[in-house]
Amino acid sequence: MSHCLRSLRAGLVAALVVFALAACASRPTGAPAEPVRTLPDEGPVAVAWNDPAGFAERSRLIGSEEPRDDERWLETLAQTLRDAIAVRLPEGQTASVRIVDAARAGSYEQLGNAAMRRVRVVRDLYPPLLDIEFERRAADGALVESGLQRLRDAGFLSAGVPPAGHEGLRFEKDLIQRWAQRHLGSPLR
Repeated sequence: MSHCLRSLRAGLVAALVVFALAACASRPTGAPAEPVRTLPDEGPVAVAWNDPAGFAERSRLIGSEEPRDDERWLETLAQTLRDAIAVRLPEGQTASVRIVDAARAGSYEQLGNAAMRRVRVVRDLYPPLLDIEFERRAADGALVESGLQRLRDAGFLSAGVPPAGHEGLRFEKDLIQRWAQRHLGSPLR
């Protein structure tokens, strides 16, 4: 019996050490992750995004597969955000956006043989989502608004006429355009 207790105690001590080290290594709760990428400075809207390894998009991958194009699709979404906001800002205002979470419409699903594992299937189960920290400033630098915006569209496949064409990221781009229209109004230029 004493051997079992010693083994149990040793296991508990080891587990506590692991948890303590993990707590020390992690960033403080509530502290924002540093952006790993930004669009080049251009115009009144600055856009950055966090490390995509922590994004909801990763949960839509099969098993331990690595994404092939994290940076390309995020860069496209960042540019779409910049463009959609820039045309709606009054003269002199600026905005900064940080993408803190994102997932494209659809998911990679196991279909047939191994050659088809990389097929992205778009279903209602996997709507596009985008969480952004949005800040807008007046021409004098005064804060107009700031906060987390959660862009979602659970009915993206049944919302009337789908976005035209076979353009990549069409559901995500439509989500951004509709948010910008609702949040900032019609384009000013």
